[in-house]
Amino acid sequence: MKGALTLTALCLLFSGTALAAEPWRQIATHATMLAMVLSVNLIFFFLLFLLSAISNKRKRSALTALTEQAYLDPLTAILNRRGFERRLNHQHVQPGFLIVIDIDDFKVINDTYGHDAGDRILRAVASRLKQTLRPEDIVSRFGGEEFVVFCKTSHLKEATRLGNRLVQAIAERPFELPEQRGHVTITVSAGASELSDPSSAYLGAYRTADKLLYKAKSSGKNRLILPG
Repeated sequence: MKGALTLTALCLLFSGTALAAEPWRQIATHATMLAMVLSVNLIFFFLLFLLSAISNKRKRSALTALTEQAYLDPLTAILNRRGFERRLNHQHVQPGFLIVIDIDDFKVINDTYGHDAGDRILRAVASRLKQTLRPEDIVSRFGGEEFVVFCKTSHLKEATRLGNRLVQAIAERPFELPEQRGHVTITVSAGASELSDPSSAYLGAYRTADKLLYKAKSSGKNRLILPG
């Protein structure tokens, strides 16, 4: 009888202990679930942040690409006038020469062979000019058949040599017409003017070079004329 009472007492003791531990188990379970929820949320917000960062980077890249395209001539893929002037502003105060180049009798080419041939010739002329120039020089298309070059040198003889090379590069080899319609010989006329301060004296030098360009045309075309 005494043993039975002792066993009963032990059972009650263990039952009480188990009942007392039950709330702690529930708290532990809830804490574990809360930790899991927090972990999932942290992972979710990290992924959201990562995706946002990638998206912003792509948007910045796209915006940069669009900005750069705004400074390029869509036909020839060289700088347009806006891009040329922007690059000049980055030259600080380095002197040079401005060379204005115009394709001779370009209207006749368009009228004779069509505008598709004219566009092809414009692209080819831009390519030859770019290949003839040095890496430090700047070439652009201002519109129509007019191209403008900034030659980064303060020496008249060097600018003269470069300008004459540009004229010769166009005239020395015929240009291929589209649709296997043969070849056509193209020439250009050019005028040059010294540009002592690219960031401020550009327009004056451009007007001077443009006048000399038309003097070259009236003097027989296919030539460069410099001031003096």
